[in-house]
Amino acid sequence: MLKTTVAALRAQLHELAPPALPAGPAWPTGLDALDVALGGGVSRQGITELVGLRASGRTTLARRLAAQVLQTGRWVAVIDATRTLAPQDWAGLGARLVVIRPHDPSRAPWCADRLLRSGVFALVVLDGVPVLPRPVSVRLAQLARDRETALVVIGAPQAGVAAGTPVVSGSGSVRLHVGGGRRSEVTVEKGGPPVRVPLPRVLAIRPRLALRWPGADRRGAERRSRESRNAESRGATVTARSRRRR
Repeated sequence: MLKTTVAALRAQLHELAPPALPAGPAWPTGLDALDVALGGGVSRQGITELVGLRASGRTTLARRLAAQVLQTGRWVAVIDATRTLAPQDWAGLGARLVVIRPHDPSRAPWCADRLLRSGVFALVVLDGVPVLPRPVSVRLAQLARDRETALVVIGAPQAGVAAGTPVVSGSGSVRLHVGGGRRSEVTVEKGGPPVRVPLPRVLAIRPRLALRWPGADRRGAERRSRESRNAESRGATVTARSRRRR
């Protein structure tokens, strides 16, 4: 009886366990030229930085990578530190995608730490964080190596900081610079030969959600309120005159 129960539990665990990782030390991005430059794709045992201007295509490239990983049956986690990801772009990628939105952006590295320690996720995307301190980046890089997990870090644009500034202090094994404009391309700045790979047009670059709701047009509201008061005043005057005539 006990042997039967143990065998049944093992069978259930085997069904729940994720499939074995495909051969190779990296996750392919789906862009052949970029995969060749990176030696197969994004490393499963380190940190990959995506730097560049806002709306240059960094998040779009990360989403393409997430789709590639999800197709293998593995789990993917995205930490939306600034809470600005457009949900409609990620909703159709599959049930194994988990999106975490911390209330405080400073808690995003802690979330990445917990997710890496779990060993469940094959890819963790840390999106919208300021420059990571060296102790934090070293710890996350070590966890990524130990768990054989790809960690992709996308920096948040900061006032007074030049676009393309590294977001990982000291431990970024690979750095990719994504450039927008008419000729969107990815430049391998660190961790591989300094080559430039053009992005195909099928990589649709979408604007992110607004960080803050736009403020109300107070001048328009005041003007409409003033016009409404004037109309009411004119109506009251006409009514008073008609009463006097009577």
